[in-house]
Amino acid sequence: MTLKSLDVHNRKDFETHHLDSHPNSPVLTQYFANWLRALGVDEAGYRALRDMLAMR
Repeated sequence: MTLKSLDVHNRKDFETHHLDSHPNSPVLTQYFANWLRALGVDEAGYRALRDMLAMR
C-alpha cells in the first residue's frame, strides 16, 4: 500500500467512525487535509481514491 492510499484509507476510516465525535475532530480533519495536499491529492482526487478503495 502506498503512502497516498494509506492516508486516503485512514481519512475514510476517520470520517466514518470519528468525525464529529472525536474531541480533536477539527484538528484531525486539518491533519488529513494537510497530508493529502502534501501528497498532491485534492478533494476530488480524495473522493475518487476513496471510492476506488471501497470497491476492493
